[in-house]
Amino acid sequence: MVKPAPEFSINIGVIGHRDLDADRDELTTEAVRRLLESLVTHCKPVQLKLLCGLAAGADMLVAELAVSMNIPVHGVLPMPLSRYIDDFSGVDRQRLETLLADPGVSSYELPFQANRDQCYAQLGDYLRQRSGVLLALWDGDTERLPGGTFDTLSKYLQLSRRSECGPLVMSVDAEAIPDEYAIWVPVERNGRAPAAGVPEQPVYICRDQHGKGVVLSQTLPGELRQRLDHAVEFVNLQRQHQMDISAHPTWDMSAELPESERRPELERIEQTHRSFDWLALYYQRYSDRTFAAFAYAAAAMGLCFLAYAKIVASKWLLLAYLALFVYGLVSYNRSARHHWLQHHLIYRSIAETLRVRFYLSAAGVGWPSHRDLQIAMGVEQLERARWFYLLERGLEPDGNSRTQPSAERIKWVHEHWINSQLGYFKRKAHQLHQQHERLSKIKVTIISAVVVGLVALFFFKYQLVAMTIVADFTVKQLLVFLLGLLPFWLSVWELYQGKMATRELQWQYQNQYRKFEAASNTLDSSELDSAKSTLLDLERDCVIENLLWAVQRLHREHEPPTSA
Repeated sequence: MVKPAPEFSINIGVIGHRDLDADRDELTTEAVRRLLESLVTHCKPVQLKLLCGLAAGADMLVAELAVSMNIPVHGVLPMPLSRYIDDFSGVDRQRLETLLADPGVSSYELPFQANRDQCYAQLGDYLRQRSGVLLALWDGDTERLPGGTFDTLSKYLQLSRRSECGPLVMSVDAEAIPDEYAIWVPVERNGRAPAAGVPEQPVYICRDQHGKGVVLSQTLPGELRQRLDHAVEFVNLQRQHQMDISAHPTWDMSAELPESERRPELERIEQTHRSFDWLALYYQRYSDRTFAAFAYAAAAMGLCFLAYAKIVASKWLLLAYLALFVYGLVSYNRSARHHWLQHHLIYRSIAETLRVRFYLSAAGVGWPSHRDLQIAMGVEQLERARWFYLLERGLEPDGNSRTQPSAERIKWVHEHWINSQLGYFKRKAHQLHQQHERLSKIKVTIISAVVVGLVALFFFKYQLVAMTIVADFTVKQLLVFLLGLLPFWLSVWELYQGKMATRELQWQYQNQYRKFEAASNTLDSSELDSAKSTLLDLERDCVIENLLWAVQRLHREHEPPTSA
């Protein structure tokens, strides 16, 4: 069945004060409008979606503006509406009801906590965890109320707690840490004097290298621009190949799901996996062909050189050698320019992560984030991998879309994921082992032939010279030619295998098989809580293996197989 390709969105979280100076509302609205228009223009065709608590003041101002600009708004209420409505009165209550009734506004109610402060702290956590970029209508005050504007902003930017002891350090020259970015729209509040050092115009901010202050930029920072551009590039690719992706015969993960378990978030994850899986295969074809072409070119260059040196000194062999050299150089530059290997590594790693996420969501276990693993393992060095969290945060389902783990759901995941992966890894590890055994036999044969040839040259040199094959071409010349060519071809093949990381892949298949086997054995005899923990541990192990594979291939990217 052909399935439609998914639509992606980048979440823009909104935080701000309730008591904005009404005299400046028009100026603030115009500043936010310009920001949103510039982001919409820059991110086309990626859809922007606003997340906010729909509180009076900053939230309502931005939400109403977004609705007028046809930007979807997702209202995240910090508590059930029946309680939240008590925080509104008069005109503000009417504005809230109008927003909630608008078809461009969806809403989700967070569960009520012990008190209202904890409810707003919960809202702040939701916004910072789900936002690709945070839009803060902030007066510069560093008072840290739970769930308040600065509390949420500082947690989002991962500022040190020590920054609350005094004015926040702000600089335009300090070295930034390109991690999370926010947009600061300076505002004034009723009855409060502006804080010292607050800029007059909206600025982009991220934390400095010490984590105690922020770096300001009046223009879109290069790192954030790059992430947005890569997200746009992906969506354009996905649209360009939409029909191929939709018809892609990937593993239909939801085919065996009972009808009652086919939830929207599972379909969204599967469709997203389909896009990344197809594009990973698309770029893998180009990447693998390039590496194979390098290996064949190197082998042919060695053949031409040795034939020229040992058989016939023909200018055509030199021209062929030169043509192969130019071909390899042009092919490498083309591969580097189009980033075929990086795209393959990134999209494959993301596709496998989404596959694991699908089954965790099907089991009702949850949606853990592993961006910390990406940073720790060096995957962030892949500049084209840093954008994905922008889209990933738009995939995570709300709590009311999730299900709770149950023995039946975990049993289904055990049967349709863990057991099938066990068979897959066992089969692939066996195939690679057989391939390794064949190559070992070939190497032994070549090495034995080289030894025999050397012995023959040592003891029967004159006899071999006397034996001619064609004209003046002797058996000795042929033997010397083969003694040079065969080891050279063997070294080219070894280098090619190293570039393709086949030995590491075999090790990872075997390692994955052991982990899935251990998880399967544990699930056979575990209680529900233990099964949930087992699945979470297995998910983390799978993500680590995917990242390891990407990092290992990354180290081989800039040195393709070439002749000596």
